[in-house]
Amino acid sequence: MCTEVDGSLTKHHTCGRPSSTSGRGHIEQRGRDSWRVEVWRGGKRYRKSVRGTREDAEQELTALLRAADLGIVVEPRRMTVGEFLVQWIEATRMKLRPRTVERYAGIIENHVRPVLGVVPLQRITPLDLERAYAEWLRGGLSARTVAQHHRMLHRALQDAVTWGLISTNPVAKASPPRWDPPEMRALDRDEVMQLMAAVRGTRIEAIVVLALATGMRRGELLGLRWRDVDLEDGVLRVAQALQRLDNGLASTTPKTRESVRQVKIGPEAATVLRRQKLLIQKARLAWGPAWQGDKWDLVFPREDGQPLSPNWLSAAFRRAVEKAGFKPPLPRFHDLRHTFTTLQAAAGTPIHVISKMLGHSDVMTTLRIYAHVLPVQQSQAALAADQLLSDALAAANSMPARKEL
Repeated sequence: MCTEVDGSLTKHHTCGRPSSTSGRGHIEQRGRDSWRVEVWRGGKRYRKSVRGTREDAEQELTALLRAADLGIVVEPRRMTVGEFLVQWIEATRMKLRPRTVERYAGIIENHVRPVLGVVPLQRITPLDLERAYAEWLRGGLSARTVAQHHRMLHRALQDAVTWGLISTNPVAKASPPRWDPPEMRALDRDEVMQLMAAVRGTRIEAIVVLALATGMRRGELLGLRWRDVDLEDGVLRVAQALQRLDNGLASTTPKTRESVRQVKIGPEAATVLRRQKLLIQKARLAWGPAWQGDKWDLVFPREDGQPLSPNWLSAAFRRAVEKAGFKPPLPRFHDLRHTFTTLQAAAGTPIHVISKMLGHSDVMTTLRIYAHVLPVQQSQAALAADQLLSDALAAANSMPARKEL
């Protein structure tokens, strides 16, 4: 007697090969607590032995069917790490951002497969991973890059666990190399004035203003469309971001679900955007039929209306800070986001509000990245409490003393 599963249908019958090859499978009891799980895919049969209860076997069957539906078609016992990763990137492509797919595919092809590709998936150990990390470091990769490889492998092999291809994730027990993230730099008041003087009248002036006013990411600013700008109410809708892919520039969804958000702007930023709109209208007239901006509707396009390259913006910003006389380490464009956050914290804006404005996935992300700005809020809170206590004591001292309670 065995259990055959076809989608959501479960039925008992004497085991036999199903006539359909659409991914059906069944469970056969082999012993008291031993089971054999089988799935048919593309005319081939894949088996997996399971020890435990019938419920354990049914869970393994569901995972194996899910893997088959996603295109993981190599028999688990024979699958290598390289084979799995190639199929994994294809199976998860629709869940990842295009740039992430390209980056992961490059990591797999150039680094992971040459070192771990022939290791059987079901036999890979934390020691195998530690050796791979050491080899990548000896080969000249930075600790940060190897840590990124570690995160990708953790994600991929966790999916392998979910799909029932392996029982545990060996990456969880491996230790990636430690690395120090680049130091954040928040511009102070004088540096902001110094920067604005340097970008005055340049093509990046309005972009810099909006970055300081909203904390938006580089790709979000370059992907901002006029249809998402409400100058009357002073609201911007962050609905897409611009990214460079191997085949050129493309609009993608923002970094996280929470990154799709509305951002308020003040009168000064609104004035700068109105001026930017006039400049674009003049450019459209000057270019005539050659104007290509109607398709993109971008707030910050090239002269002909097409998207600006993120790399061009970073290079232009670097030239601006050099012109302004900043000393190394020079601020990066992303540091304008840090400046915005620090200014908000100094103004006493609650951390959960800052997190929402930045488009972070949760408050803990904001706390982890910007823990250095919290002492500012703590100092202000202490001063506010001290002032309240001082006022209360002064008021109490002006009143007649009460008798002992």
